[in-house]
Amino acid sequence: MADSIQILHVDDESSFLDLTAEFLSQEDDRFEIITETSPADGLDRLDTQTFDCIVSDYQMPSTTGIEFLETVRESDPSLPFILFTGEGSEAVASDAISAGATDYLQKQTGTEQYRLLANRIINAVESYQTQRELEQYKLLVETVGDPMYILDTDGSIVLANEALAEMLGCDRETAIGMHAGEFLVDGAYQRGSERLAEIRADPDTDWSTHEVTVTTMDGREIPTEINIAPVTAADGSYEASVGVVRDISARKQRERRLEALHTTTRELIDATAFETAVDVAIRAAEDVLEMDVAGLYAPETAAADRLVPVATTTGIEEVFGEVPAIERDEGLVWRVYTTGDPIFAADVREYPDAYNEETPIRSELLVPVGDHGVFVAGATTTDGFDTTDEELAHILVTTLTRVLDDLDRETTAIDTD
Repeated sequence: MADSIQILHVDDESSFLDLTAEFLSQEDDRFEIITETSPADGLDRLDTQTFDCIVSDYQMPSTTGIEFLETVRESDPSLPFILFTGEGSEAVASDAISAGATDYLQKQTGTEQYRLLANRIINAVESYQTQRELEQYKLLVETVGDPMYILDTDGSIVLANEALAEMLGCDRETAIGMHAGEFLVDGAYQRGSERLAEIRADPDTDWSTHEVTVTTMDGREIPTEINIAPVTAADGSYEASVGVVRDISARKQRERRLEALHTTTRELIDATAFETAVDVAIRAAEDVLEMDVAGLYAPETAAADRLVPVATTTGIEEVFGEVPAIERDEGLVWRVYTTGDPIFAADVREYPDAYNEETPIRSELLVPVGDHGVFVAGATTTDGFDTTDEELAHILVTTLTRVLDDLDRETTAIDTD
């Protein structure tokens, strides 16, 4: 709870206001009490000042406490409002609760009533602040783009956004009420609960995301990162938890491909002939980089008047049938070979010097292999490659270039000897 609790106390008896303020201040030094002797003055005060709780008498000359409450509720449906009155009838209490009063307390003799009032104020304010925090989280859940949920203390979803429902493969109505253990597999919910307990015990605990697997309604498993945080009441008690889920399938795929590519680079480095190294690289493009249409163009002769395909994937033959040779100054392949600058074309038909403007290939990666030729990968759709594809292709071709350079040097050395 905040360091101070702002209270507006309205009662037509000024002496009782002063007495109540004095005793309340003794009960809790966080209380800061503003008093007014009429609901009209109380409403004026509410226009210029923010309060955490209103305490009001019932029977006042111009306006009853119920009427005051109804006016307050028009502008603030949830601000704590305690009716503190000498009227002890059940009808008054019922009217107060029906009108939206947070609590009802009958005035008594003696000082015990102020202790009771102080406790009611604290409880009302704590509940109000917790509810406001939950509402803020709810607003965040509704608007955030990532899958997001709120769990109750038992681990059941009380709020889910459309993104989470879409990830799980159901509608929001189905998602709400699900227990987290139904979609967080391999004990992830229990581990999350333990992490939340650590966070509550020590606010300095690392809140960083942790990886879990989410299982969908149709049994698919999605690798994700989840960032969780507790929602606590003002007294520190645990009320709920909020989780933000991010699909990391693409990242995991990249990591697997990169690891497999590292294995390939070791195989490349062990190659002892041009043909072997090229075959290893093209097989890696197909199996590791998942580029179905790929090949290597190399100079047909030392004069380099033509570039010919020296190794291709099976997919490139299916698309083209007979793979064409590239004559001098023809197409993007020749441009990359002569300039040494790679081309990552989202749509090759936008290039006026494309080899064939009617080509079934719509996007291409063209990476120079030093003086040895050009690595080409294609896709039949525009934007067929992403930055990860570009990065991995660069790693593969850089390694192949280094290996072929080393083989050339070894050959030159042998010829010299």
